[in-house]
Amino acid sequence: MDAVQQDALRPHHLRNYTAAAGVTDEQYVQFVTSDAFADVPIVWLGVALLTRMMTAHSTRRIKQGDVTDIDAMAAYLPYCDVYGADRFMAELARSLKVPERHNCHLFDSRKDGVAKLIDHLNNALGGIAPVNVPGLSIFVAASDCTRSPSSTS
Repeated sequence: MDAVQQDALRPHHLRNYTAAAGVTDEQYVQFVTSDAFADVPIVWLGVALLTRMMTAHSTRRIKQGDVTDIDAMAAYLPYCDVYGADRFMAELARSLKVPERHNCHLFDSRKDGVAKLIDHLNNALGGIAPVNVPGLSIFVAASDCTRSPSSTS
């Protein structure tokens, strides 16, 4: 993200988020005006995708769904192992080497991309142990005499 893009985003963040919990206005201003701000994944990726779309595809009209797609990708892809996107957003992300930057497998919505996603999931899921499998399980079935409060043994 270059300085012009950073400067353009700062007022928005200052205006909308100065009430961040446990942070003084001065601390918040210091962070948003620092170089570290540009390294926040949602900021870097959102600006990078929008900038790439506007420069590499300058004759393409920006669609309403593009902004939603950019927001979703910027918010979630950096934290995913696998991410699916439409063809256009996947191409934008690949052109920026986003999958490599965030160690995420990116698949697009083309027929071949969906087939690759299914194949990837089949291979990946086969090697993953189930979640919350206890080391020892015991099942106790109550007999008729233990269910009745009036029974004695």
